[in-house]
Parts: sequence; structure tokens; C-alpha cells
Amino acid sequence: MRDIWDACKLKTCRNLAEWKDSITNMLWWSFATCKNEVDLREKILSIPLHCTDHHSFRSNKHHRECAHGPLRAAGRSKPWLKEGSKEVEKIVSAVSGKDKSRLNDLGMMTGFHHTGPIENFNSLKNKYANKASLDREASN
Repeated sequence: MRDIWDACKLKTCRNLAEWKDSITNMLWWSFATCKNEVDLREKILSIPLHCTDHHSFRSNKHHRECAHGPLRAAGRSKPWLKEGSKEVEKIVSAVSGKDKSRLNDLGMMTGFHHTGPIENFNSLKNKYANKASLDREASN
């Protein structure tokens, strides 16, 4: 997400740099596990709340709490963001888009399909039946 990357460079958003990979992972997880548009919207809008150490969302209908278990404070290196901070505002604007354009397009994004299995199959096929061997068989 380019918006998050750009915000990390600001002096007022120093802690956001530690969250950018986690935000990307949360977005991937949201798309991969959503059941419908409302579920996807709730999961995406919960990302800024998760970054501020809020893990239950009573106003949501579908995504009422984070899927992870209890988080331990011991050994935690990433600081929680402060509610209402510039960093949280940047996350909200990044996931929402200008005039909430990204949220309005979520209906077209609920048919998420990860291409990993297809890419693995094609890689295996190219390894054991590469184009050179197929060309020799075709010419015989």
C-alpha cells in the first residue's frame, strides 16, 4: 500500500513503519477469509482498531473480534499506536481511499482467489515437461 509507505516517511508517523508489514498481512487475511462484502468491510475497517490494541468490535455484525488469541505484552517489540494519532488517521485514509472510493469498490473484490496453487502447478509442469521437450515430441 503506497499510502502507508509514504506515511511511514513522515516524522509524525515514525511508529507506523513497524506496522506496514502487519497491515499488509491483515489486508490479505481480510480478503482471503471474507464471506461477503459486509464482512470484508468490517474486517478492513477493524485494522486501525487492531493497531491501537482493540480486538473486539461490538458494533460489527460479522467480524466481532480478532481471530488471533490473546496477545502477550512480554517480549513485544512493536508499540501500539495511539487512538486518534496521525498514524491511525493515515491507516484509515489508506484503507478507505479518497472519498471512500476503496471501500465503495469492495463488492468487486469479494471473489478473492489466491493464485499460489496455480503457480505451483505451472512451475512443476515447466520443470518436468518444459517447452524444449514438448517441441521435440511435436517435431517427431
